[in-house]
Amino acid sequence: EKATTIPTTLKDIDIDLCLQNSKKLCVKIDELKPRVDEAIRQQKVMEVSFNNFERYELLKIAAKFTVKLYEAVDQWLKLSVTMTKIPFKEINVEIFKKDIQSLKDHAEKLKEESPKETEYPLLDELLSKINEIEPYIKQLQQLSHGKMQLRHWNLLFESCDHKDQYHDEITIGELLRFGILFAKEKINEITATSQG
Repeated sequence: EKATTIPTTLKDIDIDLCLQNSKKLCVKIDELKPRVDEAIRQQKVMEVSFNNFERYELLKIAAKFTVKLYEAVDQWLKLSVTMTKIPFKEINVEIFKKDIQSLKDHAEKLKEESPKETEYPLLDELLSKINEIEPYIKQLQQLSHGKMQLRHWNLLFESCDHKDQYHDEITIGELLRFGILFAKEKINEITATSQG
């Protein structure tokens, strides 16, 4: 139960505590191995079969999977802080792109590895959150590499029905919320103009 009880949503999770406890649990499970091996050896010597410890192997897999899942969630929460708290102009979009892609690959691999009979709503929510930002990386790159002046930003915001809502500390989260990143054609046009 300790190894497989996982919070169902991102807002329910205390990631530092969950990750720390999961890692400790993995160590405890690994420390059981000599005792399990000895019990199996004794059964062979006595030529009996009480328990093949199949569930021990499943437990090891489940505990390791949980640690990997929590590490992915931890990575997402850090990226989420970048998106909602750090001004867009201060973000290195190329590193952000690599981090998002790496996390997406990791989460998809976890989805493939996850035990088929078990549901992981936390993993599904994580993938969903990644998929909300990942399609707009190209637009973020254009805005980052364009020589965007205040007038260009204002023009872009105005064309998206958000006149006078641009500010110098704008975040990726706000660009998403205002629907700015959905305006692919406008971004193409305005970033081309901004670069002369």
